[in-house]
Amino acid sequence: MAEKVSKTVYGIHEHIHGTRPDGVAYRANDPDLLCWNYCTQAWALAESHRRFHPKPLKGAELDRFFAEYARMAIEIGSAPPPTTKAGVDKYLADSVPQLGVTMPTVELLNPLAPWRYPLYQRPLYSVIFWAVQDMHPKWAQKLMNTPKLTPLGRVARRAALKAMLNSAGPDPAILEVRQARARAAATQSATAESQGLHA
Repeated sequence: MAEKVSKTVYGIHEHIHGTRPDGVAYRANDPDLLCWNYCTQAWALAESHRRFHPKPLKGAELDRFFAEYARMAIEIGSAPPPTTKAGVDKYLADSVPQLGVTMPTVELLNPLAPWRYPLYQRPLYSVIFWAVQDMHPKWAQKLMNTPKLTPLGRVARRAALKAMLNSAGPDPAILEVRQARARAAATQSATAESQGLHA
């Protein structure tokens, strides 16, 4: 399944290329760009998990996540990516001199801006908009000029958001996650039976 998805993504990327507003050419299958995308995605997923999961992965278990996620990046043509949390952190920090706020960046965040929504929806979108910005590392918050809260206000908001996200129960997995777990369990069971037959 993963190999099939990777080939599909690679094929789609082959048709995505062009020139940025500043005149720099780009293509979606650029190995360095794919590595950057992997690092930002892996970091964001791991940070969300660490901040909001009631029992987050740590140490070697967390590094295993980065290593397994890196396999997907390699499958779609990434330059050799870092495979640990420390490696991803260093990669992103080393990339800061090359970053800047552009109109696509602003447009990406603007759809979440609370003022775009009806008054009765704005409290919810205010929380989401703040959570997205609060997730950014400190250097990114400086780059984006993210509004500052008091330390107490920041802690209170994070606690409220964590409570809200965990209110659905200890394992509110979506259908696709439950299906993936079932497939993995079936594969492990079949492998164990095969090994037993050949023992």
